[in-house]
Order: sequence, then C-alpha cells, then structure tokens
Amino acid sequence: MHLHKIFYELIDANAAGKYRSENVFITGTDFVPTSFSDVPKEMDTFISSIKEEESTLHPVIFSAYLHLELVRIHPFVDGNGRTARLLTNLSLIRNGYLPISIPPILRSEYINSIQLAQKKQNPSPDAFYRFVCLQEIEEMKAVARNLDINIVADN
Repeated sequence: MHLHKIFYELIDANAAGKYRSENVFITGTDFVPTSFSDVPKEMDTFISSIKEEESTLHPVIFSAYLHLELVRIHPFVDGNGRTARLLTNLSLIRNGYLPISIPPILRSEYINSIQLAQKKQNPSPDAFYRFVCLQEIEEMKAVARNLDINIVADN
C-alpha cells in the first residue's frame, strides 16, 4: 500500500509498503489479526469493496469503515494504526470534510471503540463510527470558533 510506504520509508525502508510475512499479536487485546498468509487476499477483497462501500455509506462513516477494515486486516508489521488514521483523513478530505485528530485524552476511547468492533462475539462498528463522527463535529466546531462563527445546535 503506497500510503504506508510514503510515511514509513524513513522509519524502516525495507518494511515500508510491504505486507507482513509473519503473524502478529496486538498487546492489550485478545483480537487476532488476519494470518500473514491471508493478508494479500484480504487486502484485495478490501480494496475491491471500497467503491461499493463508498457508494452506500455516508462519507464520514465510510472513512471510519476504511480505518476499521485496515486495522482488522493489520497488513503491516508496524504502522497499521497510523496508516489507518491517514487513510481515514484522506477519505474525509476527499469528500469535503475536515481531517480529524485523536487527542491523547481520547486515546483509550478510540482504542475501546475499535475493540468493540473486533470482539469475537457480537462485534459492532457502531461505537467507532460514533467516535469518528463526534471527532468530525469537534473539528468543525474548532474551525467555526477560529472563524468567529456562532453555531447553534438543534437538540
């Protein structure tokens, strides 16, 4: 994946943009990523699903979907989360939305929402979708504040 290669090349040129050739484990979770031998097939399936998913999902939800799928497959030895966040933001920008950031204070909420989508029983992406949507709203509010635009919320 070119996105991983671009940012990871200065970290590890040999691994940049290359699918992993070993199984990995994610510390602090019982989630088991795709077996390394299945990564190319899973990535091909993921990439071929993008156009259809983009046509059926709201752009912000679609961006969150991209993130979840990439971290589910976990195609690289390292840098999967960073690649997923970059992919999410590229998708948001491409669709006219603001890039989001995940402040350190929300890191555990971010990770927990991903883990809910990766549970063995009854996985659900809803918490992560909500998390991304709320981050997008916060970015919009920040821009409005910087431009001295008063936003009145409908409740």
